[in-house]
Amino acid sequence: MVERRSRCVEAIAAVLLALIAGCAACAQPADPYDGDLRRALSQATSDFERQVLTDRRITRAEYEEAVRRYVACMQANGIGFEAVDQGLGYYVYVETPTSPDHNTINPRCQRGTTLLIEPIYTGMVTNPAKADPRDLVAKCLILKGLAPEEYSAGDLAADAAADYRNAPFDGDDPRVRTCHQNPSIN
Repeated sequence: MVERRSRCVEAIAAVLLALIAGCAACAQPADPYDGDLRRALSQATSDFERQVLTDRRITRAEYEEAVRRYVACMQANGIGFEAVDQGLGYYVYVETPTSPDHNTINPRCQRGTTLLIEPIYTGMVTNPAKADPRDLVAKCLILKGLAPEEYSAGDLAADAAADYRNAPFDGDDPRVRTCHQNPSIN
C-alpha cells in the first residue's frame, strides 16, 4: 500500500512538472509577426526572399540587403533612385527626377527584394507588439511631452480629422511627425 501511494505521488508529481513546464512554454508570448512571416515565405519569388524568411525573422542586415538590391535594380533600369536613412529604423526612397517608367519598373524591382520583406520589417521596427498604431502614436506624443497624460487614440483620430487645428500640439512639429513615422522610436 505504501509502495502504491509512493508511485501515485511520483506520477502526480511528474504530471504537475509536465503541466508547469507546459505552462511556462505557453507563457512565452508568440511573435505577433509569425503569421506574416509564414505567409511571406509561402509567397516568396526569389531565393533571396526564401533565405531571409526561412527562419521567420528579418535582421537589419537582411533588410538592408533587400533595400540594396531594390535600389540597384531601379538604378540599373535608368531610374535615379536612392534609399535614405532618416534615423527612424527604416529607409525611405527618393527618386530624382521622377521617371515616367517608374510605375512599370518599380513593381518588377520590388518583386524578390523588398516587396515581402520591407513591410514586415518596418512593422517589426515601428510596432513590435503589433498594437493599435493610434494607441502607440498617442503614447509617443505623451512621452515626448506634446500631449496631456489622458490623450488617447480617439483624441488622435479626432484631431487628425480636424487637421490638428484643435490638437494640444502643433501638427507640423517634427516630433509629431516622428511619432507618426515610428511611434516605437522612444
